[in-house]
Amino acid sequence: MSDKKVFLIRHAHRDVMDRLDDNGLSLKGREQSRLIKKFFKRKDLTDKKILILTSPKLRCIETLLPLSEKLDIDLEVQEIFDEQTQNESFKDFEKRVENSVHTLINKNAEVVFVCSHGDFIPSFLERAVNQSIQLKKGALVELLIVDQKYKLIQVIQSL
Repeated sequence: MSDKKVFLIRHAHRDVMDRLDDNGLSLKGREQSRLIKKFFKRKDLTDKKILILTSPKLRCIETLLPLSEKLDIDLEVQEIFDEQTQNESFKDFEKRVENSVHTLINKNAEVVFVCSHGDFIPSFLERAVNQSIQLKKGALVELLIVDQKYKLIQVIQSL
């Protein structure tokens, strides 16, 4: 399989009226989502097999929805990219993250977008590129997978 680009995106700013709710984006978050779409509009994604994967949380779905609509590609909601749940041990969470690293390597796509959370992404990066990077909301990391190995290309904290 040829090289694959992976973009890990931390969900945009969320509505924090009730932190226990699975609430969507705030006004700031909707603007960040628009900027994500605009950023990728400048990338050459023509004729590429693209997957758009997201945590099941509404804030993640809403973060990538404008990009999904622009590219005319359905979002795929996948539990594996969710944040650690209250009923999930740290060991189980870490195992799920480890599985996701291998899952992305084996996806049949040239470009993969993943929207996840502030606990998931640093853990993923620790396993994929041996670096734990904290992302601001709406930030992204670009990775390249070559010969079944991840390579860090860039971290963009603000678009």
